[in-house]
Amino acid sequence: MSTQLKPRGGLVLLKQHTASEKKTSGGIVLPLNVVQNGFAYATVLAVGPGAVLESGQRSPIDLEVGDTVIFQSLKAIPMSVSGDKTFLTDQGFIMAVVPEGSVEYEAMPGLPRPPLKIARA
Repeated sequence: MSTQLKPRGGLVLLKQHTASEKKTSGGIVLPLNVVQNGFAYATVLAVGPGAVLESGQRSPIDLEVGDTVIFQSLKAIPMSVSGDKTFLTDQGFIMAVVPEGSVEYEAMPGLPRPPLKIARA
């Protein structure tokens, strides 16, 4: 998906991942884009040039278009771009860049949603 939308400053445009499922050994189906404690998965669609610092320099954004990230969805502005659910958020609300295939879910008894478990490379 290409977008004409260009974020300003330190903002980033994200596309939330579509539902994909994983079944636990106990038979529980987990959607991989489930919001967990306000966190969600997304792909970076566009990045701004970086926030302007007091010195007049720009603070670089260390994200690239196509990166998969975990972000604080409750701190993002939901939008619809070309019919897709997207979010506009500050770079500071992106918690991690996720290497391809490195995230899995781990179910824990008594929790309404499983916590994230990020496999080490």
